[in-house]
Amino acid sequence: MAKRKTLIKALAVMLLAFISTAAFPQAVVRQYLLVTESDGTETSFALADAPVITLDGGMLTVASAARTLSVAIADVADYKFVMREDIPTAITNAETAAEALFSLSGGKACVAGLAPGTQVGVYAVDGTRVAAAVAGADGTVAVDLGALGHGTVYILRTPAASYKVLNK
Repeated sequence: MAKRKTLIKALAVMLLAFISTAAFPQAVVRQYLLVTESDGTETSFALADAPVITLDGGMLTVASAARTLSVAIADVADYKFVMREDIPTAITNAETAAEALFSLSGGKACVAGLAPGTQVGVYAVDGTRVAAAVAGADGTVAVDLGALGHGTVYILRTPAASYKVLNK
């Protein structure tokens, strides 16, 4: 009888251990390419996604199935390979971006709610930076789109979010 109780306890412990590992998956450590821009923006690419890196006309482009980064090579502050368990996703970036407020008014693209000194870049769709601005002490920045080509799509990038703008 004592052997039977011990056997039942052992089976119960093994079953509990199996259920707990099935219910709570273990974190997987993966290797990433981390590209840091001069404005502090970090973009990571899982090496398992086989990112393709190209350099053409002074533009560095890193593309994978999950994301694409196109930035002037002069704006790349650092790149390295890192091992990580968790990489910020678009969902966590969206939560951060929710703090900033984007608006268009009078030919200007405005972003409020940024940290003072935050750099904002405006890029053509080919990745060329065409304008830049820095958030003031109040955390707002305005970029005059009037000086840029009309009927053209631009990407306005902050460290936490990107906005697509059609300059009419």
